Amino acid sequence: MKILKYAGRTISLLLFFIHFSCVNEPLEGDFTQDDGVLNIEEGEFRANVGIGDFSTGLAEGVLSNTDLLTITGTVPDTGESIVLTIENPGVGTFNITAGLGTQNSGVYIETNPENPFVSDGTFGVFGQLNITEFDIQNLKITGTFSFTGVRFATDAAGNPIVDVNGDQVIENEDITNGMFNKISFTNEDQGGGGTP
Repeated sequence: MKILKYAGRTISLLLFFIHFSCVNEPLEGDFTQDDGVLNIEEGEFRANVGIGDFSTGLAEGVLSNTDLLTITGTVPDTGESIVLTIENPGVGTFNITAGLGTQNSGVYIETNPENPFVSDGTFGVFGQLNITEFDIQNLKITGTFSFTGVRFATDAAGNPIVDVNGDQVIENEDITNGMFNKISFTNEDQGGGGTP
């Protein structure tokens, strides 16, 4: 009986020390935290296009006097562009699926501006833009985006490509992990316009 009491007290004491020895241990090392801040430089515009990267410091926005915001990032070396358009911008999440009764859209221009990939909802694709900063005083905007663009496939001469049934082939491209940080935009409304 004495052995059981001794074993029980020893186990209780051991559990007590294990519990309290770990409670106040300081954590060491580098720990990443998602505090909502984008890890890109001011003025940068990035995305993944399919399995490739789209990255540029050449990005700008235009806010029309009808509260239509167009943000464009262009890679000068390749001619690629991503164009995001939304009505009535402000901080929040926006559907950038084209063809839903608004002017909202996401567009990826690979090389031919006559045949871009568009987030056209009539083809069952969609897009989303999240604006985290919309500074109407300093004319800066920050956010993230993703969309799937579709287009009719064409050959090198620009002719439609058709399948064995004679239907035009449709191509799609996923634009993911898109982000832009403090992109400058111009405000066409001289009275200040825009809805923060």
